[in-house]
Amino acid sequence: MTTLLRIEDELLLFEFEERLNRFLVKLRSGGQSSLAHLRDPGRLKEILVPRAKVLAKRVARKGRKTSLEVMFVENGGVWVLVNSGLHNEIAAAMFEKGLVEEYRGYSVVRREFKLGKSRIDLVLEGRGGTLLVEVKGCTLVLNGVGLFPDAPTSRGARHLLELARTLERGFMSAVLFLIARPDVKSFTANKRVDPVFYEAFLRAHAKGVRYLAYSIGFDRDESRIYFSHRVPVLLGG
Repeated sequence: MTTLLRIEDELLLFEFEERLNRFLVKLRSGGQSSLAHLRDPGRLKEILVPRAKVLAKRVARKGRKTSLEVMFVENGGVWVLVNSGLHNEIAAAMFEKGLVEEYRGYSVVRREFKLGKSRIDLVLEGRGGTLLVEVKGCTLVLNGVGLFPDAPTSRGARHLLELARTLERGFMSAVLFLIARPDVKSFTANKRVDPVFYEAFLRAHAKGVRYLAYSIGFDRDESRIYFSHRVPVLLGG
């Protein structure tokens, strides 16, 4: 299993208590509660359940409300990455290591590319030209199917349509859905949760935006995020 990223920080074990708001959760360890920052804006209601095991790291507290940041949550016997701050680094490593089958030989030349009202995550160059890639983290897996989003996201729909417009300017465009658990068998847009995103998903694809889905896992013993496998994308919703 190819290593994509090593977690150098010490990871501390907690139990999940409650989510106070979008970015703040309460954790418990040794009979005491602590506040922790959560960098995943999704609902995560299937994962953040009472007493779920959580791995968090300590961070410098200056200018912060808490000295902890949530990294992984255990669900269904696997550790699920719930820190969106790592997505771009992981995706870039996948491209550089040639693990994304569709674009082997492409290299990341820029990050955070301004596009309309959005910022696209990665710009790559290869034999076919310039490729713009938006990275979306997926944590929701039901019956082996990865689903994105797990909450309505107007921002996500806007990204897809802006990527579609770049095709007219000669760019190639793709969305990499990074599924944060290795027990996934297929992926699709979550029509039930966000029909607007689903329609944008279909429209952007029809215009030529390519969808890539790959899964990753976390090995706690070796404290590393590893590449798992390519996941087929279903357009049926």
